[in-house]
Amino acid sequence: MKKILIILLALAFTSGIHAKEWKENDRGLLIELTAGYGHATSYVPSESYASISPGIGYQFNKRWAAGFRMTFETRDLPFIISTPFVRYSYLSRPRWALFAEAQGNIAFRNADGGQAGYYEAGIGLGGSFSITPHLKLTGRYLFVGYSSRDEREKAYAGERNFLLDANVARLQIGLQVLF
Repeated sequence: MKKILIILLALAFTSGIHAKEWKENDRGLLIELTAGYGHATSYVPSESYASISPGIGYQFNKRWAAGFRMTFETRDLPFIISTPFVRYSYLSRPRWALFAEAQGNIAFRNADGGQAGYYEAGIGLGGSFSITPHLKLTGRYLFVGYSSRDEREKAYAGERNFLLDANVARLQIGLQVLF
């Protein structure tokens, strides 16, 4: 009986240490790098491209964060997209969270000696999984809101400029470090 009691106390003690070890930081500077893939068929010829998005921000508590990211594309005529964002984690667990991100996208590119671009304002969805207390695997997908973008691909719904965009180009996966 003593052995069973000692084993149970040892398990309870070590599980408490493990839970404390995985307690995430509530606030701090965050740096993230995400990447994605897209295929534009609305241009002739169609093209596949990658996008890389470095970002920086501040996490105020376990629910709220705000920051800024830039997206760089590898197209023949790439967009450079500036995105300020505010992130709200609506479902948060010790190791994972789901979030909604209010964002404004301002995109420009040089085309035929002039500037071309679009702007968007809306909400994107995403999630994160804690690899360590300071390092998270993060992903974003979907966009719901206003877009002046003329490039309409297959997986979107909406009339005119208000849309739900579920194209693969909206999928971004990467890492986030919290200091």
